[in-house]
Amino acid sequence: MGKYFTFREITEKEELEEIFKLRYEIYRSCGLNFCTKENDFHIDVDEFDVHSRHFALNCGELTVGYFRVVLPKDELTNTVVLEIGKKYQMLDEEEYFNKNGKAPFPFLSYEGIPQSHLNYFNKVQSKKERIAEASRLILHQNFRSIFLAKFLVECAMALFVLICIGKKHAVISCRSEHGKFYEHYGFIPFENGKEYILDKTTASSLFLSLSLSLSDSNVPKHLHPKLESMAQEFLTTSKMEREI
Repeated sequence: MGKYFTFREITEKEELEEIFKLRYEIYRSCGLNFCTKENDFHIDVDEFDVHSRHFALNCGELTVGYFRVVLPKDELTNTVVLEIGKKYQMLDEEEYFNKNGKAPFPFLSYEGIPQSHLNYFNKVQSKKERIAEASRLILHQNFRSIFLAKFLVECAMALFVLICIGKKHAVISCRSEHGKFYEHYGFIPFENGKEYILDKTTASSLFLSLSLSLSDSNVPKHLHPKLESMAQEFLTTSKMEREI
């Protein structure tokens, strides 16, 4: 008999703090230090968290996975995250609202990103289309398996069905060796798969084109029934569950 996993959105301050500390622990230990700011509080919280929705994967009481969906800044202001950021001296409210020239999404924020990222964003903006980005995806080191990784990504895909329809574009960045995994779900590499270097790590960025329905997207058709069922489960119960 397998273990039972529950995927759900998290909004409470205490749980968000725990998640941000788990993010810090995992990113500081897996060679992706450049993604987080080193600090005495051992917490990873940034400006993108303020305009994100946050989702956790639980096994019983233990949080074993997480990702955030970063939305356009003008769509969401998470005041709870702002409070957490101010508490740990990681965010300044006035600076957050007044800062100009700041990258609107994580995939545009890293030093050394190729011009293709900016070209893609500018093209989307010129069409007055919208983007959402899946970011900070993590799995607890004791729960890393292809089965659980697939479930977490499929949860993200189901959310894209719910959240991103109407935005038309979903973006994700990952280590290059993981790119083929996301291509299975219909993601297309930027610039024909051209890789780039982030702090000695070879990385790739991919995008997913969406429209007014899943059938109009480039998500493989054989995945549509599963993702639609998962999206409906989340709409009905505010969670997605699976025994793995």
